[in-house]
Amino acid sequence: MLKVVETICGLIWLIALLSSSAGLAQSPLALDGKNVLSGEELIRALREGGYALYFRHGVRDTSVREINGKIVMTDCGTQIPLSSVGRAQSLSIGVAMRKLGIPIGDVIASPLCRTMDTARLIAGHVRADHAVLGNDPEQAQGLQDFARLFRILGTPPDRGTNRLIVGHRFAYEAMGRGPTLLEGEAAIFRAVSGRAEWIARIRAEDWQSYAAPMLEVPASLRSSAPDELLELRALSLAVALRTGGYTIFFRHADGGILAPDGKPPIATDCEKPSILPDTAREQAAKIGEAIANLRLPTGVVHVSSVCPAIETARLIAHAGGGWTLDMATVEGKALEQLLSSPVSPYVIRIVVGDRRQFNAVAGPPDLEEGEAAVLRSSGAKGWVVVGRILAEEWRILRACMLRADCALPQ
Repeated sequence: MLKVVETICGLIWLIALLSSSAGLAQSPLALDGKNVLSGEELIRALREGGYALYFRHGVRDTSVREINGKIVMTDCGTQIPLSSVGRAQSLSIGVAMRKLGIPIGDVIASPLCRTMDTARLIAGHVRADHAVLGNDPEQAQGLQDFARLFRILGTPPDRGTNRLIVGHRFAYEAMGRGPTLLEGEAAIFRAVSGRAEWIARIRAEDWQSYAAPMLEVPASLRSSAPDELLELRALSLAVALRTGGYTIFFRHADGGILAPDGKPPIATDCEKPSILPDTAREQAAKIGEAIANLRLPTGVVHVSSVCPAIETARLIAHAGGGWTLDMATVEGKALEQLLSSPVSPYVIRIVVGDRRQFNAVAGPPDLEEGEAAVLRSSGAKGWVVVGRILAEEWRILRACMLRADCALPQ
């Protein structure tokens, strides 16, 4: 409720500013959300054209710092550039859009280098426009920029095309559309009677999950390695996880004891108080503590029926704040369906199983004991693997949120 109140207040404030300067008599945005689109329905609509795709630029190189007051628009050396991940991410979006047959017409971007580069990598062409620079709306120039951005969003693109806009998080936040966009994420708008109606949000990795559905690939050819164009690391990964919308599959900690057939014992055979050695129990508990410290939006933990997975899940859940365990078989078609079903924003789905179960559905390479794969599904018959996290790397992700040294091993 507080978020809603803050959003509405921010919008009213901006509208008042715009009205006082530009004489606008009504809200420049339609906020009812009656025509929200998702899944294949959204992709079909984009193929027909008529929408504005507002992207936040791709992932920045956070090792570079801008000096306040020293940014020169024509000198990229004075600005924070895209990282190699941001460039690959933007290229991936463009490739996927072309595969999907989504027509792009007019392309505009903030004149800063990271936004111009994002637009070029996605669409191949761009023209600079200060309307999406994100200047302070309390200043005269900022007011004019925001007023013109609203007019652009409220004007339909050329027939049969979509307008692509690349800007910064400030402009999107000022629109009053809720939490900020992640780097590389897009908000979709449709012009209705001179106003911009919000339609959807699409994350950078969603375009590939629409363009190349994983479930259309035979299980033997799938790969659980992170997508080389979409892998999130360090701060970008930590921020994405805090935002939710992902599935995290953990391979259980070292099981220690195997049944006579060489497989981990199942729940009905768990006779010992602990099937895990002390080192594995400590590992699982530390993972749970790190997840709790990161304040990831978790709830239910899905766990397979093998004993090491059950104990690992209990330890993670207990250390992380006592989440609910769903003691179900996480295997075969059931696991495939779980991984391919979308996760709501602001929610993280956790699944704990064994290596064999995961590889049978998601493919190689093997996860190490305690390692996690981070998957994103848009509901397009599959998923994209955006990262893998070793057990000891969770503490590093916590350091990222504290703005401390958070570089993950290459």
